[in-house]
Amino acid sequence: MAEQRPMAERQRFRIAVIDSDPLTIHLLERALGSGPGHRLAAYADGTALLAESGREAPAESPHAILLGLEAEGIAPLSTFARIRSAFPGVPVIILTDAATQEVAEEGLRRGAADYFTRPLDLRRLRYVLPRIIEDALCRRNTAAEDGGAMSMDAARERAVRRALTHAKGNIREAARLLGIGRTTIYKLMERYAIDRDGTLEKPV
Repeated sequence: MAEQRPMAERQRFRIAVIDSDPLTIHLLERALGSGPGHRLAAYADGTALLAESGREAPAESPHAILLGLEAEGIAPLSTFARIRSAFPGVPVIILTDAATQEVAEEGLRRGAADYFTRPLDLRRLRYVLPRIIEDALCRRNTAAEDGGAMSMDAARERAVRRALTHAKGNIREAARLLGIGRTTIYKLMERYAIDRDGTLEKPV
């Protein structure tokens, strides 16, 4: 019998990529869209995606948006705000470089799901992206059912558990997948009483 993979690794998602760099688009298509991968749609700028969104049926909205800051000229966060408004609940992940990292960090404070610096860590992106989407879908479903939403604290705890499980208890690898330091992940494990394998610590 074939081994069952987690839902986030089985499901194919629609990913919108806003970036003017052909090489970035090519790398993302190879990393995420090859074989039984996700469905990617590339846009040179945010205006193109926003214009198309008015013509698409709601079912065709992207599950996640990758936004390259260099594609947006001098006001990248204004496009970020427009996208967040047009696609409420859809996670936006920022692609940045050294010149725009400070802007990316501000985007994170304004609600971006994550950001990746160039050169992109494609292995981490392949791991993180489906889980960000799955958490966003879970929050939307919960909100639709009872008017509530998964708290940031609960989402952070779930992310730490998944990373530890995926890394088979390797703290360094789990921290790398989450994009945090080992000291931070140890603090989070202590905070949520999580064992190295991602399970709850047994009470003494």
